[in-house]
Amino acid sequence: GGKLKWSGSGTNHSVARSRPKQHLGRFFDTGLGFEEHVFLLAPPRADARPGMSLQFELVQCKSRLVNEDRCVGWAVFPLFGTQRQVLDGKFKTPMLRGTMEGWGLDRHKGTELALRQGLHNWAGNLYFRVSTLSRYVHGNKERALRLQHTS
Repeated sequence: GGKLKWSGSGTNHSVARSRPKQHLGRFFDTGLGFEEHVFLLAPPRADARPGMSLQFELVQCKSRLVNEDRCVGWAVFPLFGTQRQVLDGKFKTPMLRGTMEGWGLDRHKGTELALRQGLHNWAGNLYFRVSTLSRYVHGNKERALRLQHTS
């Protein structure tokens, strides 16, 4: 689906970012922990659609060796459960190598297709926790999500 727009301000709240984290790239550096909170907004239950999802990207930042920022891994996870409630709890999802372009993301079949084509597409697992926080704006209930990347 399209990016979410927040009625509370003119700024784009559909993208939430963590702070950059260094990974040395050695064979024994097997994890990349963030341990930080990222806040984003979710639509009300009435506007929930089955295809809405959280999209994660692992970006290699520009450096003296790399000319521009580039996506080196991605993952998607459904935002809503079967009863159109915002998911809440601890989750794990596979992170795939490369960019999302070229993979169909209709109901997460792109992830399944990539993994079926071979484990060379799999970069690792993404573990995160989602906590819902309620808020009221102009008398309407909106939901704010707190994502905590654990590793």
